Amino acid sequence: MIKKKKACVIYIKAMKDVAQDVKQKLEATDYNVCLTETSIDLATAAQLGAESVTSEIDACLADADAKVFLIPAGDTPSSLLGAAKQASKSPGRLIAICEKDAKLPQVFDEMANSVIPVGSQKVVEAVVQDDIWEGLNGTKRPPRTPERVKCQ
Repeated sequence: MIKKKKACVIYIKAMKDVAQDVKQKLEATDYNVCLTETSIDLATAAQLGAESVTSEIDACLADADAKVFLIPAGDTPSSLLGAAKQASKSPGRLIAICEKDAKLPQVFDEMANSVIPVGSQKVVEAVVQDDIWEGLNGTKRPPRTPERVKCQ
């Protein structure tokens, strides 16, 4: 039996409909999808340096081939940032799906494989295989030049 790939989708309550839409699209491509809602109230745990924001997020991230974060407009809640930092430490694709007027956190600029806007037609491609960087209006983002450690 072939093992299905696993995708973890982490979001805040205001983006539940977007999370359901992403889940449907990924399940249609034979992904097992774990939806995990995080609360803005969990920000305190992340600010206190908790290794893991919640056991529910840990379970969702465990062995995930793709980690999808839904980034709301404005400042990103620190509960999402804590989970993103944790996710960036393990193998697998890291994807940000942003609402219009969202501020892309540094962890995604440095570590994400793909950043796309809510409503993009390229959700599956961004999660499954391609590195896609779209602007919030669907246009291609300018080339990135993240700092990378050079081997000596």
